[in-house]
Amino acid sequence: EAGIRDWYFEEYPRQRIQEDEARFVRIARDLATKAGIVRKRNNALVMTRKGEELLLDKQALLETLIRVYVHLFNADDYDGFETIPGLGFRDAGLSILVFDKVRKGMPGETPTDWDYVRAYFNARPDAYTGESSANGYMFRTYQTFMELFGMVTTDSYWDKEKMERFLSINPTSLYDRMIFIDEEVDLI
Repeated sequence: EAGIRDWYFEEYPRQRIQEDEARFVRIARDLATKAGIVRKRNNALVMTRKGEELLLDKQALLETLIRVYVHLFNADDYDGFETIPGLGFRDAGLSILVFDKVRKGMPGETPTDWDYVRAYFNARPDAYTGESSANGYMFRTYQTFMELFGMVTTDSYWDKEKMERFLSINPTSLYDRMIFIDEEVDLI
């Protein structure tokens, strides 16, 4: 309902699957556990007192989840890009700034994944190690971090002219409600 999709559900919509087979479910569970919102007791997840308090304050909940995701979470465990530790998710703030600048720099157009990748690696050329780092950044930032938090939706499409597959990344109404960037100082 929140727009979060998982390739497994899209590929096998009627097949019953286990919790560990859905990447977003595993990430959400592990993120909530690291944030202290839930804990495991008798092979079940139970809400903690901290979790109950955070559920009453959505702003604090969001800030806690993003802080834990950026500083304590290890996205390398979930995406197969282990050779690029920290790429993308440690730079969540920079990625949001890049997303905003690229969108505003291309009014009336729909930027592709490679527009965002180029802008990110222009800001962080030290992080670029080839196409694998570009793919890792794209997947971790837009298809995991920003999509997981409901900030964007991503859709793959085939460009017949260029004979290439691209990813369109569109902000959600939630993104516009939760993110404000002061352009004078590039502050989120």
